[in-house]
Amino acid sequence: MAERMLRQLAWIAVLASLAAIAVSLWAQQQAGRLQGPQALAAMPDGQVWLGVNQAFWQLDTDGAVLARVPITSLGLPDRPAAITPAPGQRLLVSQNGSPVVHWLDTGTRRLSERTVLQWPDHLKGLLDHPMTLAVSPLGSIAVATAGGHRVLVFEADGRFRGVTPPGLYRFTNGLWWTPSALWTTDTNRFALVELDPQTLQERQRIPLTQNESAARYLSWAAPVPQSEGAVRPLASVARMRNGMQIGRVVHVWPDGSEQALPLPDDAEPQDLAWRRDALLVVDGATWRVRRFGLDRTELSDFGNTDTRAELAALLTQRRGYDRLHLWGLRVGVLGLALALAALAWQKRLAQSAHVRSMHVRLATLGTPVLAGPALGKAALRASWPWLILPAWFVVWRAVLHHWQANVPSSPDMARLTLWAVAIGMLAGLVVLLYAAQRQMKRLAEASWAEGLLNALAVRWLQSDETLASILEPGEQVRETFILQPLGGQRWMVLTDRRLLCFKVTLGRRVLEHRVARADIVRASLPAVASLPFWSRMLRQPADDGWLRLRLRDGAVLEGTVRSAITARRVVALLRVRAAAPRRTVPARTTMGTPVPAVLAALASFAVPGSAQWLQRRAGLGLAMFLVAAGWASVITVRASWVWWHGSADIAPRILVQAWTAQLGWSLFCAWDAWYAAPRHSAGVGSSARPGTASG
Repeated sequence: MAERMLRQLAWIAVLASLAAIAVSLWAQQQAGRLQGPQALAAMPDGQVWLGVNQAFWQLDTDGAVLARVPITSLGLPDRPAAITPAPGQRLLVSQNGSPVVHWLDTGTRRLSERTVLQWPDHLKGLLDHPMTLAVSPLGSIAVATAGGHRVLVFEADGRFRGVTPPGLYRFTNGLWWTPSALWTTDTNRFALVELDPQTLQERQRIPLTQNESAARYLSWAAPVPQSEGAVRPLASVARMRNGMQIGRVVHVWPDGSEQALPLPDDAEPQDLAWRRDALLVVDGATWRVRRFGLDRTELSDFGNTDTRAELAALLTQRRGYDRLHLWGLRVGVLGLALALAALAWQKRLAQSAHVRSMHVRLATLGTPVLAGPALGKAALRASWPWLILPAWFVVWRAVLHHWQANVPSSPDMARLTLWAVAIGMLAGLVVLLYAAQRQMKRLAEASWAEGLLNALAVRWLQSDETLASILEPGEQVRETFILQPLGGQRWMVLTDRRLLCFKVTLGRRVLEHRVARADIVRASLPAVASLPFWSRMLRQPADDGWLRLRLRDGAVLEGTVRSAITARRVVALLRVRAAAPRRTVPARTTMGTPVPAVLAALASFAVPGSAQWLQRRAGLGLAMFLVAAGWASVITVRASWVWWHGSADIAPRILVQAWTAQLGWSLFCAWDAWYAAPRHSAGVGSSARPGTASG
């Protein structure tokens, strides 16, 4: 009954999770339609055009909405990337990726004509980058190509005039015309560049002087209106943080000095333009059109009460969709987690009767079984040396703080403090290693610690279903322990008839050898001096912690045993005559045809987790795949795409780190698949095909 209810609960949780995810996706779609104010253009007559969502708002001199022009009514295929004032009370409307620009008559609110910019064939690849346009008083069109690192100029009829030489920019975004020059921004070199409007050669470069802030990359730019006899800044420039979303706005003077406007730290300048003697800044964080005077004083927002209220209502609606999207994801993830928990609980209940029957094995087990408070008490008693280093570090830090508070600060003092910390940490590490070595030697010979050292092996013995399928009727488990040879860990199960050796892998144990006890001709605890060099380095501190089993065919199984008491008991048991093995019950296996080791490694390298799934380690395979896919989608693919596409400046070390982590994880998954793949064990025990143990 309980199992059925849990199964129904899992289905309900899955359906609720899918519904929540569907609502989340719908909310995300609705939020995507509400982008708020972005493109901005201030006309000579004082009117302002503002791109809001899927329409252009025409605002009068007081900020009241005169008209809303849907983009679809203009016949444009997509939302414009930018709108730029042009001579004759017109707006130049451009779209990324298209050589066609449209002219919008602000009087009729209709497109009056279109111009095809004649990009040279070898420069058409620059169309893939975001573009910013500016129109000169004579109608010439300048195009900054951001990650294309070039500026192009076209005549009013679209004919190509010229392009800046390569290497002049490292990204370029903002630009504007003056009567005698074309000014541009060198985004990642933090400079304003004046160009000859005919030859596009550099006339002068003004490096900006205040580049210590995180918001230092140059984006939008607007020339400050000049007045005869007045000393004013050259331009207002948006300086952005990495990611080009959050930033600040500064007035830049001809000598490269700058003055920041009083914007919040989380402001998101979307566009800016001068309207008479006031600077308008579209803030994407608050959906306000902020206004600043020439003296950088913040004025009231542009727009009348109704306009500002409408923008605020749109922002509230957008934030509501964002919250719904986030909560939908949370509920979806929670529902899936609840479903997995219910299924795991249902599986646990289904297996409980079988697991209880498996506890009978403990009756003949030599190792003491520790559980609950007894296990915790033994673990605390055994692990005290590992508390020495953090305790030492805390005490040493307290001494150093007291010392620094009473001794004048100086460079010599700083060096002395550094040396004191290093020596203190080194001394603590030496003490820890010494105490750990002594404790390990004591634990190996302590009877109270035997159950602790073999706790993992005992837990596997209690819960492993495949082991139950391998054991023959009436076969009794005498001992279980973990053997540590040079090639990794092995879980050993010694019964009254044979020795079972499992290779320990991540999330699963693979049966490697089945050796009849009659085929074990010698069991010994060799002396330290008789071991090879690497075996001596690997062995436990106890003198008799190395177990060596020599088989009838000459093969040897050997390695360290965590408890010397267990090792001696195993040797004693193997000197006792074994029970006669039964031949009527073949060992069952949970696997079909095993995947070859090399093929498994190649598969898991190409798609991390795929071989683990075929090896019936589905949970581990899914985790490996999710880690690889998550890292690739969030880091590796995005970084590689940005580097290839040139949409942002990315350091080579970022690419190296991203791909090193990606390939390193793939190699680890490949190694795990290769290590977990079953192999034929010629000359060692039974010739039966290895099975697997789950867990």
